[in-house]
Amino acid sequence: MKKLTLLLNIALLTIGLQAAAQTEIPKGFEKASIVLTDGSTLEGYAKDQMRKQASILFFNPTTGKKTSYDANNLNSISINENKWICLQGDFFKQLNNSQPILLQKCSDVSGKPMFNGVETVISSGSQGKIDDQFQYHSNTNQLIPVSNKKG
Repeated sequence: MKKLTLLLNIALLTIGLQAAAQTEIPKGFEKASIVLTDGSTLEGYAKDQMRKQASILFFNPTTGKKTSYDANNLNSISINENKWICLQGDFFKQLNNSQPILLQKCSDVSGKPMFNGVETVISSGSQGKIDDQFQYHSNTNQLIPVSNKKG
């Protein structure tokens, strides 16, 4: 009987440790909210990989899973107090809250292979280079260049 009780206590302790490990925030991740293309919202933690990989890594504390999202999978993302809008496969940081919205390009997917079912398609991405700024009119979905990065 003592062996059974000991095994049961070890099993409960192991399950408790696994549950605690799932809620621990991974290093380099910050509080975030993402809006998927279907309009659903997920709360969790994100690691910004926009400039290097044109994606974010999202940690869902409920499931304990990390998922990589590119701008084609998202409508928007908020990390701490900053917000990004996803347009034409790229991430654009929102610099103001008035119309027209001022955006700064933060990723460049041009030339990156994308998959359309089993077919590989090379993305043309959005206009401009990283750090270029644009006015964005949400009613027309139009990006108008304001300033261009030199070089």
